[in-house]
Formats: sequence, structure tokens, C-alpha cells
Amino acid sequence: LGVRGDVLLLAPSERALSQAGAYVASTVARRAARPVGLVASLGEGGARRATLSFLTAAWRSQTGAGSFDVSVTLREYVVSWLSELLKSARHVHLFVEPERDHLQARIEIEPEPGGLAHELFQGVSPADVSGLLALPRKSALAMLSPSRAGSREQSAGDTERTVQALFGERLRATERAALADALRMLSRARGAYMSYALVAGPEPEFVLRGPVRDAAGFESGLAGLLRALELPSVSSALRDVVGPFDVRRDMVRLAGVNRPAQRARLTLGEQRLELLWLSHAGIGYAVVGRRPAALLGTLLPGSARRGASAADDASSSDGSLAKHPELVALVKQQGQNLGFAAVIDPLQLGGAASGRAPVPWFVGLARRDKVGVFQVSGSRSALAALLGPSAF
Repeated sequence: LGVRGDVLLLAPSERALSQAGAYVASTVARRAARPVGLVASLGEGGARRATLSFLTAAWRSQTGAGSFDVSVTLREYVVSWLSELLKSARHVHLFVEPERDHLQARIEIEPEPGGLAHELFQGVSPADVSGLLALPRKSALAMLSPSRAGSREQSAGDTERTVQALFGERLRATERAALADALRMLSRARGAYMSYALVAGPEPEFVLRGPVRDAAGFESGLAGLLRALELPSVSSALRDVVGPFDVRRDMVRLAGVNRPAQRARLTLGEQRLELLWLSHAGIGYAVVGRRPAALLGTLLPGSARRGASAADDASSSDGSLAKHPELVALVKQQGQNLGFAAVIDPLQLGGAASGRAPVPWFVGLARRDKVGVFQVSGSRSALAALLGPSAF
């Protein structure tokens, strides 16, 4: 062990240190200084058990403290899930790289066969990040979830079984068949991914967007799900929960759009909402909110507008996440093999920024060979805007 200038040197012998130390120290000194942050590796044994105990205790100690003021049920679920994930991992590696106004963390997990980690990463398939960037720029939360044909069919089956378990014998055979048909039609119509966004504001709106293999099936599948809400067993159960409940379906013309959209006007207790959906050029769109027509119009490409052509498509993305250059660079930095991606914008969630608007946070999930990778990147100022300066 030795020191030369401001460089700490380690070598297997004194001779090696004296022979190579000067060269190594001068080489390191010429490199641009960069904080290495934190690197931690957990294998099997006591270190991992101790880490699990520490993380569990630290999380539970935050009960009712500021931004961690979440329900006990949710907190216990998160702790339990993370514990099971780490227990089912053969090796876990954590890398944290801080920069002046940027944090990047990466967790690499080598799963044990058959455990939760193996199940989680086994189903990961690459996603087209352009589907995430096409969502509204004012999204408080935007997510991209890829899917394969087999997983879409399985998801439809799982949803059907969940509904059956929820309603039990109250759901008659004919009602169950109608629900199953709508779920299967929708799952077969969907394409390689589906993206979602919560657009915050005085009147929040929810967006669904993704490629469809069968445009008619996508539109009919959503209509079928809404018809399922009107089934006597389902509507009766919903009234018990939300109070007054009603669905009115029709077609509506959107200003400047060259084809009508399907509309469902929903009464859910005191809430009055509209759901609009249509497909164009192989992409399905749906927006729900109090007045969703304007937002749906901004999502559609220029070629969907009356008197426009495909050449006008570029201008239609002005209000999308693709027009956020720093976010685009952050997303592309993660590569194209993402199996899940999300963007969180604290300003849209009501956070207060000081100075320049912060870059939203990005979360990605990928599989590289047999290793699962969680990636989290974003600006420190974005985190401060969300949690408050005192919490950062």
C-alpha cells in the first residue's frame, strides 16, 4: 500500500509498487476526475441477510414521516416484495453514480432458478422506447409495457379469473362468456407494447396508446368491456361501491379529425367522465377524463386531421415527451433492450422547482443475458422538487 501525489496505490508486492507505481499514478492523474459513487455486491450468506434486515428496518422506521407517509398495507407489501426479490437472487450488484445535478443507479440481479427474480426477468422482452416518448409532455407519470402474444393471452385469462373470483356465483354463464370474449378480442388486437400516461392538472386525464394488429378488434374489444360493465351482476356490484352508475355509448366527431371516435359517458357516483377511443394508422388511442377530446386530438398524428397528410405528422409531436431533449438523451442512453420503462415528472405532480426546470426521473427494467437490470436516472433537482429541499 502506498501514496504518490494524491493517488492511493495497492499492489501485490513492494517491488511491483516501486516499479509500476509512478506510471500508474501519473496515468490516473491525467484522467478527468469523476465521482465513482457507490458500488456494492451481495452474494449468498450473512451479508445479504444483514442488508435485508437493515433495509426492512429503515423502511418501516419512516412510518408517517413526510413523503413516506403511505398506508401500512402498501408499505408492508413493498417490503415483502423487495425481500422476496433479494432472497431469490444469487448475486446482487448496486452501482450509484452521482454527478453535479444528476443521479444514476443500477441494480443487477442474477436470479436463482424458479424464484421471484427469475419469474420477473424471464418475461422481459425488448420495447420500442418511441412509444414512451410519444406520450404527452405534460405527463406526471408515463409508462411503457411491452408484451408478447402468449403473455397477452395469459393476461386476458388472468383478468377473467380475477373477475370471476370477485363476483363468484353472481356472474352468470352468459355474462362470464361475454366478458371473456371482450378480453380475448382486446388481447388479440393489441400489438408489441402498450403505453400509459397520467396527465395531471385541475382535471387529470388518463391516456392509453399502442400499436394494434386489428383496429376493429381494438375498438370492439373496448366497447365489449364497457358493455360488460352494464351486465346486471357487474353494474349492481358497482352501484354498491360507487353509488349511482351509468354508461351511455355513442359516436362523436372531434374538431379537425377526419373520422369519428367512439365515446362512453360514465357516471361513477359524483364523477362524470368521458372515455374516447379510436385507431389510426395501426395505433390505438384512448383517453378518459372530464373533457378528453382536446387531449386526444393532440395525440393523433397530422395525417388523422381533415385536410392534412402524412407529411404533417412531425408537427403533431410538439406536445410529446419526444420534445424534451434531455429526457430523450436519458432514455436512449439506456439502450433498446428495455422490458419496462417509466418517466416521473415531479413538476407535473405539484412539486416546486427552484431555477431551471429539472429533468424527469426515468426508470427502466431490462434483461441482459441471464442478468436482470433495474436502471434509475434523473436530476437531483427533480427529486428535491418532489420531496422538498429539506428532504433532499
